[in-house]
Amino acid sequence: MEYSTDDKKILDIAYEMLHQKIDLILGCRQICNLASKINKLDDEVFTDIRAVDSDTDYFPIGLARNNCSVEYLTQVDQEKEEYLDDMKKYIFNACNEIIEKFANSTSEFS
Repeated sequence: MEYSTDDKKILDIAYEMLHQKIDLILGCRQICNLASKINKLDDEVFTDIRAVDSDTDYFPIGLARNNCSVEYLTQVDQEKEEYLDDMKKYIFNACNEIIEKFANSTSEFS
């Protein structure tokens, strides 16, 4: 099967998230950006990923952390861990659904 570059990136990110090789919130953000780029963000397979992205948009990731105080980072890192403890199973289920949708598709991500 042929995937578009963005489809392949979504699939790769979902695999990385399942194997905990990428920060789950960063992965959700990246998947949402890519799904939006290919006009598929409204697909139900992305519902939980979109919810996590929306719920966690205030958590600083990457270089954004450089602009935050140590106290703030300590607080939001604790909140992030608690959130992920509750949501990890939903995130992993969504990743599995994304992968399954790719695996069962006969053409581009549809």
